[in-house]
Amino acid sequence: MYVVLSMDMVFPFYGDMGLEINGKKFRSELKEIILADRLRSIHDKRTEHEIIIGIDNEIFDLLDEDDRIRFFQWKSCLYSSMYDDHLNWLRWQLVLKDLIKNKKFENYKLLFKNKIEVLVSKYKEATNMDEVNGKIEYYKKSIMSEWDLAMFAKHGFSLEDEYYTPFRSVIYTIELYRFKNYFKSIVNVLDAGELNNLFEVGGNIMKIQYLKDPEMINFLHPNQLLAEKC
Repeated sequence: MYVVLSMDMVFPFYGDMGLEINGKKFRSELKEIILADRLRSIHDKRTEHEIIIGIDNEIFDLLDEDDRIRFFQWKSCLYSSMYDDHLNWLRWQLVLKDLIKNKKFENYKLLFKNKIEVLVSKYKEATNMDEVNGKIEYYKKSIMSEWDLAMFAKHGFSLEDEYYTPFRSVIYTIELYRFKNYFKSIVNVLDAGELNNLFEVGGNIMKIQYLKDPEMINFLHPNQLLAEKC
């Protein structure tokens, strides 16, 4: 995570990813921390996990109290290196995608009264990644900084491989950040009965699609989900 955040091509996406912090200062000092930790690891043979914990501690000491709270909350609750890093939210992402992309909401008009159009339009707005994808293409074609070239060489990044690109984490994090904002907005639109209906419909979808995956059926009510720390 820290290597990706240190990269010059990723910095312009901090705001898109929901990371509210003094980015230039943070990134400059993060680079110094990464370099120092890499040098230390040559001599003390620390594992990658131990290096990350060490960087966590240094970042904790580096940030003031407000930035510290915001950063580590963001790190725990939003940053995504894989699409399934935040399972409670992924389940709802899959449910809403199924309901809207496959036009299944039309089967439940009576359960949501006249609010389906709002739910659908807000979803399409939240999940439209055209601007982000265009921005990513721009930075892919731009000349890499020396730092980014060094990180690509050391960590095996690739701009051609979707799995090994540093933009994988950027995309997953932005998608989750936008979906969370969308989800909070629809919870405010729906009344208590409609939220219960959405929970029941979503639960049924998960049971049908993930019958052999008990972990995916562990589905939270919208109010429970928003009450969670993350």
